[in-house]
Amino acid sequence: PALDRVPLADVPRIGFPGWPKLTAALAGGIPLGTVLLVHGPPGIGKTTLGLQLSVSRRMVYASTELTLPMLRQMADRLALDVAAVVPIYVSRVEEVVAVVETVKAPVCVVDAVNGLACDTDGPVLVNVVKALLRMARERGTAVLAFCHATKDDDYAGPRTVEHDVDGLIRLEPDAD
Repeated sequence: PALDRVPLADVPRIGFPGWPKLTAALAGGIPLGTVLLVHGPPGIGKTTLGLQLSVSRRMVYASTELTLPMLRQMADRLALDVAAVVPIYVSRVEEVVAVVETVKAPVCVVDAVNGLACDTDGPVLVNVVKALLRMARERGTAVLAFCHATKDDDYAGPRTVEHDVDGLIRLEPDAD
């Protein structure tokens, strides 16, 4: 059919409690079925953002850096209701995909994509992001993928990754 005959779909969005400017910048939040790559300097609040996104929401929180007790301590310190969160400590993207598919989670946070390996040949980060994008599209899952910042304050990894994701968010300290 011609493009004008394709039905319009209202794609649900997941907002970011505690981050109203980010929710507004994304026109109401991250759309289901998409991958947003988020980077910023250490300590900017990437993990806090991911945990706040999880409040009262069924989701998978895939950590490659913080252990599960460390995540729980952070959630408790922030007084967040994370009863619906399925936390996993992982090293491979295939593990993330398997858990998201098993749990049927509408949201997945990957903290951080730089810490994941994958079974396919080629540039690791590119293949990890492509696997997450495929999962997001097939499952209708919103994926927030955190990425390390380099010394130059850019995201770590090949520049081609920015063409694979649906959006790139850079967190910066307030100028105030």
